[in-house]
Amino acid sequence: VLTRSQFVKMLVLAFQLNTAGSECNFTDVPVDFWAYPYISVAYKNAASCPCTSASSARQSCRWQNGRA
Repeated sequence: VLTRSQFVKMLVLAFQLNTAGSECNFTDVPVDFWAYPYISVAYKNAASCPCTSASSARQSCRWQNGRA
């Protein structure tokens, strides 16, 4: 089973996003959580959002084309 946190980390590493200095204000993601930097940078780059399959596919295309 792959968790959302693990999946987000995989995306961030695959797209070689810089996690330095990334911040987010999610109440359910503590700053000391291991995935915090990955979640923060994914949020900053609009990779993580509650969305439908169709919009997920569109977002993936924007990421691949550098238009996140």
